[in-house]
Amino acid sequence: MESLLLQVPNCSARYAIAFGVGSLPRIIAAASSLLVALLVAPLLVLVGQVIGQPMDLNFNLFEVVAVIIAVVIANLISLDGRSNWLEGMLLLATYAVLGAAFYYHPV
Repeated sequence: MESLLLQVPNCSARYAIAFGVGSLPRIIAAASSLLVALLVAPLLVLVGQVIGQPMDLNFNLFEVVAVIIAVVIANLISLDGRSNWLEGMLLLATYAVLGAAFYYHPV
């Protein structure tokens, strides 16, 4: 469930900009991914140590496959640099399927 809830505050500013401007440039998307990789993940590891809930970056096979699927689908959709409602629905469907998979996957 944390994989779904962590995305909401992380992406809300970008969604507001994208809605107001009408498009989200690739550079903003790449910069935000870099921000998560280099700042948020190590920060969560340190905060987890402080509060007594260690968060290691040792992912199991299910989580790695989910990330690979999400990256491949997002890459295929953003390959041409344009978007339409069907591609947006595909991204939302991917998010919903991965969310359901994480919800029902045994720990």
